[in-house]
Amino acid sequence: MKRLFLVLFVMLLVMTGCAGNKADSDSIGVEEKIFSVDINIPASMYEDGEALENVNEIKGQEGVLDAVVNADGSVTMKVTKAQHAKMMEEMQSGILEYIEEIKTSTDFKSVVDLDYNKDFSKFTLEVRQNDFENSFDGFVVLGLGMYGMLYQIYDGTPSDNAEVVIEVKSTETGKVFDSYIYPDALEDMADFTN
Repeated sequence: MKRLFLVLFVMLLVMTGCAGNKADSDSIGVEEKIFSVDINIPASMYEDGEALENVNEIKGQEGVLDAVVNADGSVTMKVTKAQHAKMMEEMQSGILEYIEEIKTSTDFKSVVDLDYNKDFSKFTLEVRQNDFENSFDGFVVLGLGMYGMLYQIYDGTPSDNAEVVIEVKSTETGKVFDSYIYPDALEDMADFTN
């Protein structure tokens, strides 16, 4: 299951933007049914031949009822509701571990505290502002944004409605001095690199 989570996470990371919640070649879609959950992975996530490899790899996994390559090259996998719940629990656990690492690691020296809501759609990062602005600790924001987006989308939020707000607050003043909204921040990064 951890491998499946990793595959799904990597696929989200390579996205340059998020589209609507429909089964096409440009969006990740999650559709809950009575006894199962369908997850559609867009064709743009795969290179030649990878979709079929992915289907063959996940078909035999516990809780996966079916996996097919669609005519448009996207992959739809049907999982049990129990397996989907387990996947969401593992995602939540992974996010909480990441949050704890941010709060306790000496790698992020400017970070004082980190608060979040239940669905990981809002984070408040409390930092020593001068240290934050003069370090690479800002990469924490990217990780939080991606984790929050991934969690919401796989929890059934249509990808065009998924949003993560990250506020960066100065521990010295108590005021928010920067904020990021995902997926807009991803689009801004894509524009910046082009």
